[in-house]
Amino acid sequence: MKIKAAITAIAMLLLVSCGDDEKTETVKIGGKYLLELSSYLTKTKGLNDDASLEYQNAIRELYVVVIDEDKAELQKVLDENELYDIYPNDLDGYTKLVTENFEKGFSLDNPPVSKDIKINGLSAKVMSFEGKVDGVQKMVYYKMAFVEGKNRYYQVMTWTLAERKEKYEPVMQKMIDSFKEMDKSRD
Repeated sequence: MKIKAAITAIAMLLLVSCGDDEKTETVKIGGKYLLELSSYLTKTKGLNDDASLEYQNAIRELYVVVIDEDKAELQKVLDENELYDIYPNDLDGYTKLVTENFEKGFSLDNPPVSKDIKINGLSAKVMSFEGKVDGVQKMVYYKMAFVEGKNRYYQVMTWTLAERKEKYEPVMQKMIDSFKEMDKSRD
């Protein structure tokens, strides 16, 4: 009888602990956008100086940042540096600009290939890749989205250790798919 009770208790514990991973919270950033994040992620700083959102779970090695950039400001930078022919101020040009600069800091197995999708009605490009990052001994798996809003571009970057890809890829995809531009950013 005690064995049956112990097995039942262990089964209940496992069910409860699995359920915690499914809980999410909505994080809203300055009237610009919102994202549904796993409840085990906590707000942090220092992952990316340009990010408007930074969350992590260092024990699970799961991270997410969002960088948002004003389209008019990007156009100024492109004009000042005469880059408008190489990087047009559209989703394709923005994605190319960011990924080419992003690749410089990594040793990649294969160059990332983007796929066009819609995220809550917004045009987006998603990609995933594995690579080595300076200062990190293990391979890292990235899943990213570049999203075009009305007046802003957004980068939603998630990453984990490559060895944890299978476990966290669905969570990463869920976070990316939850991205939503808020009405205040559309004015």
